Amino acid sequence: MFRFIVFIIVAVVFIELYTLVAVASLVGAFGAITLALGTAIVGLNILSTQGKRQMQKIKAAVTTGQNPQQVIAEGVWMLICGLVLLMPGLLTDAIGVLLLIPIVRFWLVKRGYAPKFNVPFSNFNQQNQSDDDIVEGEFYEEVPKASHLKDDSK
Repeated sequence: MFRFIVFIIVAVVFIELYTLVAVASLVGAFGAITLALGTAIVGLNILSTQGKRQMQKIKAAVTTGQNPQQVIAEGVWMLICGLVLLMPGLLTDAIGVLLLIPIVRFWLVKRGYAPKFNVPFSNFNQQNQSDDDIVEGEFYEEVPKASHLKDDSK
């Protein structure tokens, strides 16, 4: 597994270099570097906005008692999107921008390309609680008197 991951990383680096050289031959070196940095900056700004929106969706799902697994899985894809956008290169930026599109993330999650959650979800808003379970009252702490101690000052 480790060798496979190293192979993927090395392959991505070579593909990125090839893509960067190919684009640089068309638009120039400065244009290619500006394009790579520009897409990363714009993508990260969009990611920040959509990340906040995703957190609001998770809060809304939990508040209304819905199962938040779909929304959390889309959030995991947004995290992957952010990591891909941080990598320098045009190909990874293109993949990152593609993952910024909500319908693409939704499709990926529906197709099963998301982490599986084996945590049972309980609907907190619809739990059956009766008033018999609640006991109202007051309490205070009573400090015992130290009558068994002798006062040696007399």
